[in-house]
Amino acid sequence: MTDAAVHASSAPPDGGAPDELSLKEWIAKNIQLLIAVGSVGLLILRVVRVAHGSSAVEQRLITAGSALSVIFGALAPVTPYLLFAATVATGIGGVSNCRASRRAARQEAMIFFTLMAVGILLIAYTVPWPMIPYLALWLLVISAAAWLGDLVVVEHRINPWRYWRERRSSGVRLLKGTAVMWVCAALVFILLQVGLDDRPWIPSEHISSGTTNLVGYVLSDDSGKLTFMTDTTRELVLVDGNRATETFCHVTRHGRWARLQGSLQRFPTLVQVLGWEAQPSPGATCPLLK
Repeated sequence: MTDAAVHASSAPPDGGAPDELSLKEWIAKNIQLLIAVGSVGLLILRVVRVAHGSSAVEQRLITAGSALSVIFGALAPVTPYLLFAATVATGIGGVSNCRASRRAARQEAMIFFTLMAVGILLIAYTVPWPMIPYLALWLLVISAAAWLGDLVVVEHRINPWRYWRERRSSGVRLLKGTAVMWVCAALVFILLQVGLDDRPWIPSEHISSGTTNLVGYVLSDDSGKLTFMTDTTRELVLVDGNRATETFCHVTRHGRWARLQGSLQRFPTLVQVLGWEAQPSPGATCPLLK
C-alpha cells in the first residue's frame, strides 16, 4: 500500500479533517510536559507565596543559598503527598496485576508490592504520624475529584450512579480507568496545598540587639550584616549580626492552613513513636511580637 493510500485510509469518509484527540488522550500524550510544568509552577508559587507577593523578597529568597537548596526547600513540603500517593498507586497496580491471567503480569505485581513496601517503610520513617490520616483524606478527595472529572469532562455523563455501577465490578478499575485525570487532580491539589502554605523553608529565628527585637528569617550574611526577613510583614531589614543575639525558634503565628501543616509536621514519626528512634525536641516557640 502506498503512502497516499495510507493517508487516504486514515482520513474520515466525508473528506473532513482527521479526528481530534479527546481530552484524556491529549493529557495522556502530554503528561510528562504537564508534570514538568507543574513542578516549575510549584517552585514559582512557593516563592511567591512565601514572599507575600513582594518582588524584592522574592529575589532575596531565590538567591538565599544555592539553587539546589532553594529547589529542595521549596518542594520539600509536597514530598509526603507525593510519597503517599506513589505508595497507594503501586499497591493498586500490584492488585490489578494479580487479577490478570497472564503470568508476566503476576510477576510484575511482585515488583509493585515491593515498591509499595518500600514506600510504607519510608512513610513510617519520614512522615509524622498525624499526617497519615490527613494524607488518606487528601487522597480520597483527589480520587473523588478525578472520578467526577472523568465522569463529566471525559465521559460527558450526568448519571453518576450508573457510571459507578459500570465500574464497580473491579475495585481497582475505578482508579485505574481514571489514572490520567487522577494525576491532573493530584497536581491541582498539590498546587492548592503550596498556595495556601506561606511558611518559609528557612529556619525561623529571634534576633535581639538593643532596641532591635525581630522574629523572622536570615536570608544572607554579608560580613556580619544580616539581611533579615520579618515573619509578620515579610519586610527586609539589615541587622548588625556582630551585636545581635540569634536564637532558633518555631513560629506559631501563620495563616490557618500553615498552622495546621506546621502542627502536623512537628509530631514524631511512627518509628519514633514506637521507640526505634529518639523523638525530636519540640524546640522553643518564637515570642509574639507586634
